[in-house]
Amino acid sequence: DDTTGAFNIEVGYSMDAADLMFAIVKEAEGTDETPTVDADTDRMVFDVNVKEAGPMTKLNFTYVMEDNEVTEEGASLMLLDAAAPIGPVTFDVQYGTFSGTNANALSTTEEDDYFGTAVGINAGDLDAEGDFMLITIGLDELAGFDLNLSYFSASEDLYPLWEEDYAPYQIIQDEVQPHESSRDMTVIGLTGSYAYNDKLTLGAAFVMAETTEDGDDLGSEFDLTATYKIADNVTYKAAYGSYSEGDFAIGDITKYFNRLTVTF
Repeated sequence: DDTTGAFNIEVGYSMDAADLMFAIVKEAEGTDETPTVDADTDRMVFDVNVKEAGPMTKLNFTYVMEDNEVTEEGASLMLLDAAAPIGPVTFDVQYGTFSGTNANALSTTEEDDYFGTAVGINAGDLDAEGDFMLITIGLDELAGFDLNLSYFSASEDLYPLWEEDYAPYQIIQDEVQPHESSRDMTVIGLTGSYAYNDKLTLGAAFVMAETTEDGDDLGSEFDLTATYKIADNVTYKAAYGSYSEGDFAIGDITKYFNRLTVTF
């Protein structure tokens, strides 16, 4: 607009085999109300979504390059997202590499139309470099209900930038992740939900975390949820979360809540 000079230009081309997308993004220069140091940032995005990839149910490649013409600093992100079934088990793998200096807002979230991927990274003003991996194994057919096993690890610079919801409470993310010593965390999680009937759904999650390089135990988290449909537009949800400390001495933590949702 005429206040900040920001704009997006996006070009897409759809084929039978793949969808291609290229975008140029001009970051907002800032106003007196919302100033920013990086006043002249450009970003280029290239995305390939393969429709026909043999046995794979998903194959997506994204490359992002950001450049600040004022500070002559920049950042880049490469992400590969693939999924495929192997018998009754489904595998989803996300792998990415990131490098940057003073990356203002290099992110890929579901809310950003010009990315269309599920990873969340916002580097703020950090000098970050490294890689990350998320593996999700779907065990629904084997278990007979919704059940997923996940493994996530990231280099030291990247874990604080990850915004994935691993468990209903995210106690590990909220309490452990911000600490300086936990910035190279590896997280293993088991989450599931079971529809007891049309009205009642039960859920559970178990998460363990440790430092990627040193292997220090950063504790474990156990969550329980129950959602009950009172009426077509009224639901009640109760949840309980418990964190047990490991070598990371912040004490045990327990949280719970009750929520009534009315939809009009």
